Amino acid sequence: MVGTQLIFCLTTFYQLLTNTAESIKEELSAIIKEHIEETKLMKEEIKLMTIGLKRIKKKK
Repeated sequence: MVGTQLIFCLTTFYQLLTNTAESIKEELSAIIKEHIEETKLMKEEIKLMTIGLKRIKKKK
């Protein structure tokens, strides 16, 4: 009886860990995608600012 309860508890604990790991992976995936988009936007902004600075230097 105790062995069966132990196996049940371990199985339940394993399922909780597995579900938690999947949830964390999904959340991290969304966060990483957002950061990739933000990085792309920042890269584009830097390009535009560099072009603007070059134009300002040419005018002087």
